Amino acid sequence: MSKAGVLITVSLPSERKARVIYEALKPETGTTPSARSRVKVKVRGKLLVMDFHASGITSLRAAVNSFCRWFSQLNSIIAVLDEVSTPRRLRENSLTEAGC
Repeated sequence: MSKAGVLITVSLPSERKARVIYEALKPETGTTPSARSRVKVKVRGKLLVMDFHASGITSLRAAVNSFCRWFSQLNSIIAVLDEVSTPRRLRENSLTEAGC
């Protein structure tokens, strides 16, 4: 099937963050809307590895775009949750130290 492929590796700040994003993306690997593309997602420590294969460049682009968009959204959500879960005192100290 694979006429086009790409391997994308993303380095994340922690193994925990890599694992959370992996677990969120994993279900999407089994629910591709067509048989024209296939994606395997793996986590290796702090690295998130996405291996894309498709029947053509158009299908490959569509799969990569979808996963990159999902990755970006998950990364943004985690950043907001990290901000909310950080005690206010620590956030205020960080802002003061930064000169804000």
